[in-house]
Amino acid sequence: MSKEKRLLVILDTSALLYPFQEGVDFIRGMSKGLQVPYELAVTQGTINELKRLCNSDRPLLANASRKALSFAERLRRLRTSGDMSEDERIVKLAKELDLAVATADSALRRKLRKMGLTVIFVAKGKRIRIEGKAGV
Repeated sequence: MSKEKRLLVILDTSALLYPFQEGVDFIRGMSKGLQVPYELAVTQGTINELKRLCNSDRPLLANASRKALSFAERLRRLRTSGDMSEDERIVKLAKELDLAVATADSALRRKLRKMGLTVIFVAKGKRIRIEGKAGV
C-alpha cells in the first residue's frame, strides 16, 4: 500500500505572525478549506527572519515573533539558496516543487497567483481563502 501524497504548504513569515498579531488562525482555516492532506513547512530563511524580529524594539512584534518562531521550529524545514529575497526563494521553491504557499503578503500573493500556484491567504472578513488547484 502506498503512502498518501500530501500537499506541502510553505508558511511565510507573515502567515506565521498573523495569528499572533491579528488573531486569525491560518492553520485552522487551511484545515477547513483544503481538500487534500497537507504538511506544513517553513524555509530556513523564514526561521532566520523570525529570529531577527524577536529582537525588534517594537514589543508587540517581538512577542508575536517569539510565539511564531516557537511554532515554526516544529515544522519541516526547506532549504533555499540564491542571491535573492526570501519571497523570491519561496516563489522559486513553490514553482519547482509545485507547493502551496500561505501568506498575508499581498505582493507575494499576486506573484504566486500569476504563476498559477496554490496560495492560501486572509480575505476580507478575516476568512482564510485558498486559490489554486488544491482549493475548494
